[in-house]
Amino acid sequence: MFLPMIYSLGNFLNWKISYILGPMLFGVAHIAMILYLLKFSSFLKKTTGNTLEKRSYIKIIIATYALIAMTTFIRPHLQAHKVFKSNSASMESTILDGDRIVGKILIDAEKSALKAGTVIVFKYPMDPSISYVKRIIGVEGDRVRIIDNLVYINNIPLKTGPAELSTLTRSTTKQTYDQLQETVGQRSYRTSYLSKNNPNSRNSFFKNWPTDSVDFIVPSKSYFVLGDSRDNSTDSRVFGAVSYEFVEATVEGVLYSVQDGSLDFYERFFSTL
Repeated sequence: MFLPMIYSLGNFLNWKISYILGPMLFGVAHIAMILYLLKFSSFLKKTTGNTLEKRSYIKIIIATYALIAMTTFIRPHLQAHKVFKSNSASMESTILDGDRIVGKILIDAEKSALKAGTVIVFKYPMDPSISYVKRIIGVEGDRVRIIDNLVYINNIPLKTGPAELSTLTRSTTKQTYDQLQETVGQRSYRTSYLSKNNPNSRNSFFKNWPTDSVDFIVPSKSYFVLGDSRDNSTDSRVFGAVSYEFVEATVEGVLYSVQDGSLDFYERFFSTL
């Protein structure tokens, strides 16, 4: 019975550990149980008559129950995580284009309990066959407004400050972004905005939102989401709030990344958000 306990412990550890150890422990536990049953079946063959000691019956019951329990109750933990591919720079510098991110698949009861600041994977409301990755900024009932690139929730501005890296230049477009450290709830992260000297900037549109100067009220059973790269993101400012039913997973970290056609093993490998 100690094997299921070991596996469960592995699953409750940090996702980086359980993502590797979970399948390994699950396989080891199965092999151990099978070997035990084979060994016990050999013992049965040596037993004379049709009677067995009471302890032998108990061992059979325990071994069989343990194997069934692992298959029925523990194995679903292996299916609780899924790897998604990021095909967008809308979450830079938290998530890069080319990152393979690990998402924890949510059941319906969990989808309604997410907090502001959580990064989620959800089905694009305009085309559910496509998955998007954004950060929750507002929950149901919140009043959201953006004034001079500063996000207000219920008339209170989110806390912002200078980021460790104040500017970011994207290698593909050569555009320069100004970065700020933003905090919502218990989460602090970097946001980026196109510098004013960039051509074709959408800053004039997103700098003040909604354009009619009326607060956006997050509907019931929905989330207001934004990309961390504010001037390079199609999010709730464009398609509205995201209903709970479209939420797929919460993002826990980056498994690995492919940058410029090659694996990035150093900066992005098994990194947390």
